Amino acid sequence: MKKILNYLLLAVALAFAACDNSDDPVQEISLPVTYANIAGTWRLEQWNGTATNQERYCYLVIERRPDDETGLRVLKMYTNIDSDKAHLVTSTYELTEDEKSGATIISGLYDYGAGFWTNSYIVNLTNDQMTWTVTDDAHDVSVYVRCNEVPEDIQNGTRAL
Repeated sequence: MKKILNYLLLAVALAFAACDNSDDPVQEISLPVTYANIAGTWRLEQWNGTATNQERYCYLVIERRPDDETGLRVLKMYTNIDSDKAHLVTSTYELTEDEKSGATIISGLYDYGAGFWTNSYIVNLTNDQMTWTVTDDAHDVSVYVRCNEVPEDIQNGTRAL
């Protein structure tokens, strides 16, 4: 009887060991693209297959709720990708669903009468990563990762190249 109990304990231990997935990579989980899920602060990690660095950056701050006065949702972009100087670009945005593909599209309008965004983007979310693909150019892809905040030296414009 003692041998049977030992074998049973060994079998239970092996079963628990087999179920231990701590070495398995975290599985990417697709999230629905909603105002709630994309809200927050994001850092551009990769643009068209090339990783960004500390010198060149782009941060997005995406608001979930519409502005009380305008009823529009705000997106702020802190960037120096297209300039040697850091600047803040403000805009409003909306999410729509593409009728043919079912994909979620983000598009927007710049503040200060600057007009519509140059592109609209197909948005995909997995865990803490957001991918924007230009609707008219599947090779133009931006990958963002969620972060806690925009660094203070970028917000106040004191970060030097």
